[in-house]
Amino acid sequence: MGEEVSSPYILRFEECDLSSLPLVGGKNASLGELIRAGIPVPPGYAVTTTAYDAFLNQQGLKKPIYDRLRGLDTQDIAQVEEASQFVRSLIESTPIPEEIATAIGDTYNQLWLELQLPLMPVAVRSSATAEDLPGPALPGSRRPTCLSVPRKKFSTRSVCAGLPCLPPGPSPTASRWL
Repeated sequence: MGEEVSSPYILRFEECDLSSLPLVGGKNASLGELIRAGIPVPPGYAVTTTAYDAFLNQQGLKKPIYDRLRGLDTQDIAQVEEASQFVRSLIESTPIPEEIATAIGDTYNQLWLELQLPLMPVAVRSSATAEDLPGPALPGSRRPTCLSVPRKKFSTRSVCAGLPCLPPGPSPTASRWL
């Protein structure tokens, strides 16, 4: 189902496989593998790490984030909490570049038109691809999932962490492991 998306910022589930793990994380890569194996998977798409990296680069966020995290004492919980809040606030207050917002919104609308569901509730999940790397997991880096987000509440910002249950950056606990 669905046309191929022509954006470096989006991969439909059917375009995902294990080779796309660094771009979409393990859960999305696995959904693509399930589709390839003929197992039914609800349609959807992943916003790639390319989009996140472009957001950080185009909006000039990398330097202030790196500057704030440089020399961070990961054993000082108060310092970690403050740094995490700084990064979260910076990301939340920064506009999403139009090219990225358009790719996300257009793909959602394309999916909505294909499915022809009036409300089309979706699941929105933030993920860190580092969770999928070999070796120890990053405690606290797991992100919650928002289920049944109705069309009227869906927005590009919701995908990029505007929903209250989706943190825009690492949790304070995960920050200690970066």
